[in-house]
Amino acid sequence: LYDSAKPEIYNKPEIKKSRDVFEYLRKVVDRNVDQDEQIERTREKLDDLLDSSILGRGDLQTRENRRYTINGSSQIDLGKLNFELLRQEFKERKHKNIEFADLSQFLQIKLRQMMRENKTRGTFLERLERIIDDYNSGSISIEKAYEQLTIEAENLSEEQSRAAREGMSEEELEIFDLLKKEQLTKAEKQKVKLAAQNLLSKLKDARDTVLIQEWHKELRTQEKVRQEIREVLNADLPNSYDRELFGQKADIVFQHFYNLAEQGAGAESYAQ
Repeated sequence: LYDSAKPEIYNKPEIKKSRDVFEYLRKVVDRNVDQDEQIERTREKLDDLLDSSILGRGDLQTRENRRYTINGSSQIDLGKLNFELLRQEFKERKHKNIEFADLSQFLQIKLRQMMRENKTRGTFLERLERIIDDYNSGSISIEKAYEQLTIEAENLSEEQSRAAREGMSEEELEIFDLLKKEQLTKAEKQKVKLAAQNLLSKLKDARDTVLIQEWHKELRTQEKVRQEIREVLNADLPNSYDRELFGQKADIVFQHFYNLAEQGAGAESYAQ
């Protein structure tokens, strides 16, 4: 309302006074107003830990004590966090609510990055939101909430490196997660991994004939993509996938590629 009223608002002192009050309160909510020095000092060590886990462009060539900021081209590396140190220092903090807010915000940023790479990571977000809601409602203590938050940070750290451990790209891992069922033997798991890898490979190879630009806008080209998906999965998925489960998984993967195409991540992205 303030912005829409410019410049007339300057002629109404009573409105500007109200605006100044709301601006101040907004800054308090955002923790942008200068606080007591003691409160600010309680954030410094945690900030150092969190800052040290931000990877920016050219970090491999940076000096050891360089600080990083979060921006669109940065990637948070949870593997750099010392979780035991976080736990120990939290016990000594006077303003524990600030420590909790900082770590939860940090994890939400990281999780948004990870979910852009793999949408199946929604369960991590559900658990994180549940911890925050439980703390805000007062149903659990700040100590218990922070411990649960730290456990989730450890879980996310493990998830962050899962693609590398499985010998897959993030793209392949996402398809694997969409295809896998609850109980897989070791041999079946390898077949599902192969199905994910072969599917991406064949769709990339067929981008000029199958995964063409805007294929999702016509039924004919949609059916061509659907058929290609079913042929690859039929050749690679384990025999334990019965007709019903096979159909479900094929539809899920088709919808995945359809959604990517709608978002503009079509043939161009797979040509890289």
